Formats: sequence, structure tokens, C-alpha cells
Amino acid sequence: VIQMKPDYAHAYNALGYTLADRNIRLDEAYSLIEKALKLAPEDPFIMDSMGWVLYRMGDLKGGHDYLARAYKTRPDAEIAAHLGEVLWHQGRRDEAEKLWRSALKESPANEVLQGVLVGRAEVEEFRVRGDVERHLIEPVECLIHAGRDYAAAPPKRTPKRGAAHFEICFTRRAGTTFLAP
Repeated sequence: VIQMKPDYAHAYNALGYTLADRNIRLDEAYSLIEKALKLAPEDPFIMDSMGWVLYRMGDLKGGHDYLARAYKTRPDAEIAAHLGEVLWHQGRRDEAEKLWRSALKESPANEVLQGVLVGRAEVEEFRVRGDVERHLIEPVECLIHAGRDYAAAPPKRTPKRGAAHFEICFTRRAGTTFLAP
């Protein structure tokens, strides 16, 4: 596509983002996204890609600047997922959680956002909400709002559907933290 349409910004962006998302050949990813950004400097998805590759390269401030601008231009769930990751790594965890909650309410089925939340929950401990206990003896089921099963054990009942909110379910046996709205 790049050879056939050398001025097609989204072709450069797609390839650059794919490399950045896989965390490989980051210098090449940066160059491709930089070219896309020159062709379409106000495109929020290309700004998102630039922010993401800068984050992957360790430039949290640069990544944040592009991602915040992209999100302000277009408050998209995937952009929110990326911006939240950068905020989290900058130590701004409350802001990250607030952003993720808001994005999840608007786009509960967004797979990128779900993946970030589940991954974050497996690594970090969010605040426990409601009556979820910290030390359950038996594994508990935890589901993302869209119904994807990230359970410690197979579900034994149909999960309740409702407004998106976060809960952490702990299992003593598995020693793992899971996130569910």
C-alpha cells in the first residue's frame, strides 16, 4: 500500500503502530509514524500511535503529550487505554483509573481497553470496591463487562450485567488479581 499510495498516512501509521504495539523495531516504528504525522498532523489516531511508540521507547512525557492531545481531539477507548497506561507509569494512578472507568462506560466491549485493564489487574492491585473481600478462600469468577471470561474458575452462574464499575477479586489459591466491572 505504501508503494502504491506513498502519501497515504494511515498506511505508515498502521505499520508503525503494529511494530510499536508488539514492542519491536521501535526506531523503525517511530520513523513510520513520524512520516504519517507529517502527512496528517491533526489525525488523533496517528497522534495516538506516536504517543504509544514514544511510551514504548521510554519517553513518558512525550508519550503523554501526544496521547493527551489525541484523546482531547477524539475521546476514543483505545486512546484512553494508551493514555491510562502512560499515566499509570507516571505514578498518576488515580487519573489512569478515572480515565479507564470513563472509557469503559462509553465502550464496554472495546478489546484493547479490556486487555489493558485485565493486564493491569494481574500486575497491580486496584482499590477494592463494594463488598468484595481481599482474602477469599475459593476462586471467584471475574468478568469484563462485555462478558469475556477471565475467571479464576469456570463461572457457576450467569454474571449480572449492569453499569460498568471496577471490582477486584482475589484468590488465595491462585494468588492472582482479576478485574471485573
